[in-house]
Formats: sequence, C-alpha cells, structure tokens
Amino acid sequence: MSNKFLDGIKLGLGFIFVIGIIFGLAWAVGFHNANEILSGTFVGDFIFQDDVVVKGDFKLNNSVSSCNSSNEGSLKYDSGKVNFCDGSDWTELSGISPVLGNDIYTRLLLHCDDAALSDSSLSAQTITKNGNVARSSTQSRFGGYSCYFDGTGDYLTTSDTGDWDFGTGDWTLDAWIYSTGDGYDNVLYTGGENSVNGIFFGLSNGNYYFQSHSDHIFTYSQDLRNDWHHIAAVRSGDVTYHFIDGSLVGTMNVAGINMDNSYVPSIGSAASNYYIGYIDEFRVSKGIGRWTNSFTPPTGPYS
Repeated sequence: MSNKFLDGIKLGLGFIFVIGIIFGLAWAVGFHNANEILSGTFVGDFIFQDDVVVKGDFKLNNSVSSCNSSNEGSLKYDSGKVNFCDGSDWTELSGISPVLGNDIYTRLLLHCDDAALSDSSLSAQTITKNGNVARSSTQSRFGGYSCYFDGTGDYLTTSDTGDWDFGTGDWTLDAWIYSTGDGYDNVLYTGGENSVNGIFFGLSNGNYYFQSHSDHIFTYSQDLRNDWHHIAAVRSGDVTYHFIDGSLVGTMNVAGINMDNSYVPSIGSAASNYYIGYIDEFRVSKGIGRWTNSFTPPTGPYS
C-alpha cells in the first residue's frame, strides 16, 4: 500500500503521520483512480486507491462496521476516536481531535462574533434576539466576542424545525459558558419539565444541570460561575453522558425517553428564568453522540 492522504493525514503501511488538522471527515462514494485529486464535500464511504489525494471539508460517516479487504482505507468515528482500516484491523489515528467541528451533524452553531448572533451551521437557523442580548467583547473564549445575557429578559430563539425533534436518537450539546448568575441559568431550553418532551441544559445555582421529563434529572455539584468552562451533554443510545471541561462527570439512563422539543428552542431563558453572563461557541449536533469518554475541550472555534 503506497502513501495516501486525507486532508493533511498521510497514511502509509505501518505508520500514520499527521500533517494537518481535520475539521470534519466525509467520504466520497466508491473507488477512485491513482493520482486522482478530489475536492469538495462528499458523503458515503471512501475507499483509498494508490496515491489518492483528498482535499476539502469532509463529513463523517459511520456505516462501515467491520474492517476487511473490501473496505481497506475506510475511516470511522467510534468511542471518541477516528479509526483507519488497513484491510484487516482498525488502527486509531493518533493526534486527530475527535471533535469534528461544523459538519453535517451540526444543527446550530453560535460563534457570537457577529452583531446578528447568526447561526453558522448548514441548517442556517433563524435567530431572533429578545431583550438586550448582544455580542460583547468584555468576555470571549474565541473570536473576540461572546453572547451576553443580562438576566432581564435577554434570550435567543431559533427556527422551530424538525432539527429539534431529537426523539430517542443520538445528539450532542456543547458550549463555553461564563455565568455570573444564581438560580436557573439555561443554555438551551426546549421543554423537559412537568413530564413534557424536551431538554433543559445549563446550570442551577452555578452547578451543572440537565433535565428531560420531570424524573430524568442529572446534576453535578461544582460551582461553574465567574470563569470560562466547557460543558457538554451527549445522548448515545439509551444513556446520556455529562461533561465539565472535558471530564466525564456522570451518566443517566434515558431508555425510551422522547426528547423532541415541546417549545420553541430558547437560548438563555426557561420560562421566567434568565441566564446571566456569557455564552460562546454553542453547538447543537443531531444524529451523533460525539463523546462517551473524557476528552480535551476544543482549543479554537469550530469551522
């Protein structure tokens, strides 16, 4: 097997040399000829041939389950790792972040860097600003700005589309937060209380808080106020996984729980409770549980 490249990754027999960063993995369908140059966005399963060079923004597909000669060169994302099939066995590609950025699973991405606080995902959700919510340069995790909520009627709403019907499928929520408030500080609210479908994802009195239906509540006691922290909630199968600064802090069984939204998705408010502080790089992913083990939080904006 001669050298192969996937957007900065050089793959050779017995070695893997990372020479770039993948912001998302995708596959071109079928076989490709030697010395062929591929560019653009592809979906499907990519099988390497000799000296194929692939460039562009690539999306992830996990349909390849077994590694054998028929899918040599395939890659998949599994348990927080990117794996390469050499024709007989899977090999983890070290040095590649399992965070796949702004890809086909991303249904909302708020960089909070533009005045409109627009959605940068492929879904291009319509964002409505309520109250005085605005970008602020006072605090920022990436890009020089974050979304600032003053706690007096500030919140964002998004398009109420099928993107928010999570059902019993996989999803991931993650954000950088700098909270200065008390009470319930929600990052995302689509329901979740009083036995209704939906999700409450955020803080309660400074502590991590997640709720879906009245009897499915996960909390973790750690004061997350007055500094930047990365928080994430993941559903993979019948379990939700909860993370603070990349560390897995607990899980919850949610077998059979429907998490379709009951209300128009809201960022920064839940009923009469309003978030106080800053939110940056908030991402909603549908159809993928990005992490099930502890990970290194992103060190830059998703792209």
